[in-house]
Amino acid sequence: MKERTITKLGLLCSLTGLVSLYVTAAQLRPTVTPIAKLNDDFVGTRVMVTGEVIGLREHRDGHLFLKLKDESGGVISVPVFARVYSKLSEPIELLDVVQVTGEVGKYRDELQIVPNKASDLRVVHTSTARLPAIGKDNLGDLVKIQAPIVEREIVGTGSLILTLREDGSQLPVFVPASVVRNGFPDVHVGYVVRVAGYLQLYNDELELRLTDPAHIRVLEAA
Repeated sequence: MKERTITKLGLLCSLTGLVSLYVTAAQLRPTVTPIAKLNDDFVGTRVMVTGEVIGLREHRDGHLFLKLKDESGGVISVPVFARVYSKLSEPIELLDVVQVTGEVGKYRDELQIVPNKASDLRVVHTSTARLPAIGKDNLGDLVKIQAPIVEREIVGTGSLILTLREDGSQLPVFVPASVVRNGFPDVHVGYVVRVAGYLQLYNDELELRLTDPAHIRVLEAA
């Protein structure tokens, strides 16, 4: 009888321990918070958000600055400092979907979420758009494309125009001189690249404007 009682008590203690561990784990791992709901009351708390990368900039000191937008319509800044960025196992690109866990802070009166380690960031790479499917209806859209460079032209005071071609369709990529001078990779005709930027019109022709060297990735050199 005593043995049964001891066994029951042991099982009860085990179950209680498992429940406690589950509750603790749930508290340590926050649920996804809509970005639009974040406000000053969240400063100092740890949250998790998931959003599309609509802004991306690399700093010369090795930092990465992201802007994420989710289905709630909210936008949040995510500074990934060098000590964390250097340990990421995969690159982050514009239009990728990123889940980030970190502490809510404020910088220059703007809310931000700061991840403390590489595992605080989870990345889902999104597919690229096909050039034949892009038209003037997409004017103003942020797009990501992958194609070979078929023309390379230097214009003005050092700006660059790269023409990409896929299945007979072409799209010029305009790279301002300020971006070219800020660590832009040395690319040439024949290179296969993946680029992202906003679509704009120039002389009534559609072109993609690249605003940061981090918005282009060389996949294959000629």
